[in-house]
Amino acid sequence: MSLTSCVCVGQTAVCVCLCAQEDVREYLEKILQMETEEEDGDSGDKYVRLYVDTISCLNSMCCRAQQISRKLADRVQEVCFQELLPFVKRYTNEKEVLLGKIAKLDEPETIHFSKALKMCKELKKYVQDSNSGNSLCGEIGNMLQNTEAFTLKFLRDNVANMAKRQLKGYFTTEIKLLPLLDAVNKYFPNQPDCQDVQETVMDEAYKVIVGVYVDHLINTNHSKLKKCWGGDEVGKIVTRDAKELHNSISGLAPGVQPWNLVLLRITEVLECNSNDGLKITVAAIQTENLLKSENPEFLYQLLQWKGLSKWEVKEVLDALPPDYQPKAPSGSWSSCVACV
Repeated sequence: MSLTSCVCVGQTAVCVCLCAQEDVREYLEKILQMETEEEDGDSGDKYVRLYVDTISCLNSMCCRAQQISRKLADRVQEVCFQELLPFVKRYTNEKEVLLGKIAKLDEPETIHFSKALKMCKELKKYVQDSNSGNSLCGEIGNMLQNTEAFTLKFLRDNVANMAKRQLKGYFTTEIKLLPLLDAVNKYFPNQPDCQDVQETVMDEAYKVIVGVYVDHLINTNHSKLKKCWGGDEVGKIVTRDAKELHNSISGLAPGVQPWNLVLLRITEVLECNSNDGLKITVAAIQTENLLKSENPEFLYQLLQWKGLSKWEVKEVLDALPPDYQPKAPSGSWSSCVACV
């Protein structure tokens, strides 16, 4: 029975709310069913339709109740949230399973990650903007936030695996960065209907790719790398890669944070010939918080990789203010960096 028919026959407010609850439950069930059936063929249209249909369903029911009375509209909104809660629970559970599978693929359609993030963002905003004071709003918001968190984790894991595949052998050959740049453009097609989410996705991907690049770089024997790329070319090539990577990613998400800055700082470290100069560059790396959270031992590894002795590394890092002192590596950090 529809909400309108309940009103037309003059039913009580309780009956109206029951009718509204039944309508919302039925419609949200259809939305989830359609989402499940269309998972293998996501397009921009379906990408937008999920959250638009969900919010439209809830708004429509509340607006019709509002035509009768404000008090009734408040009660109908409450039952709408009662139905939204299990809807979000089921959506979250299904997405976690689906995205977990997708994250293991070598060439996934990343629109699945963007779509989940967009759904969470828009639905969370809708709930927050409702100003209903309903206790369910907080629970729904927390679930959506958790969905965002595991979606980004799956995305980061997949991007890391992609970057590792593309960079395998890169630092032991004379090949250019083109394969990685091509992979970025293939993985993340431009999505004009969701530029806000695209920026979030690309920011996460950018940070992961730079982290993988740095990890491969400083775990490659420096002497062998200079022989492969040319003694004076390492810094130049790292700078070139930093600029090309930024141009590629910023083309997909203008205004994205320049995570390539750490690569430019590495070039500065390589080209610096005095410990005083190194102290300035290292301080900049720490204050800019470049890779500190991802790899607390990064500065130790970088300075050792450059060729500084244990005591020279200590001298440079001891010059940092106490709040910016990096975490010391476990074990004997004076040992040589692993060779590839």
